[in-house]
Amino acid sequence: MMKENSKLVSNLSFSLKRSENLIITGQNGIGKTSFIRVCNGIWKKNGGNIKLPAKTMFLPQLPLLTNGSIKAQVAYPMDHEKISDQAIKGR
Repeated sequence: MMKENSKLVSNLSFSLKRSENLIITGQNGIGKTSFIRVCNGIWKKNGGNIKLPAKTMFLPQLPLLTNGSIKAQVAYPMDHEKISDQAIKGR
């Protein structure tokens, strides 16, 4: 199990082209979910740069509800104020 405040990686750099996929594997407790939380902006990063396409979506192991309305939950990770109610309803 990782210790709190321990460094997960150093000098990591990678890029993916459109339609390429990335799989992250490792033992339980190694920090895979922590890495995704930082990439997704759920956890604050301590340094470095993370650049993601606007329509990047992460699917967590457990459901994650953000603060806000039901519309905000359904629209996540997009800005719910920029989406019409009809689009949310699928019409």
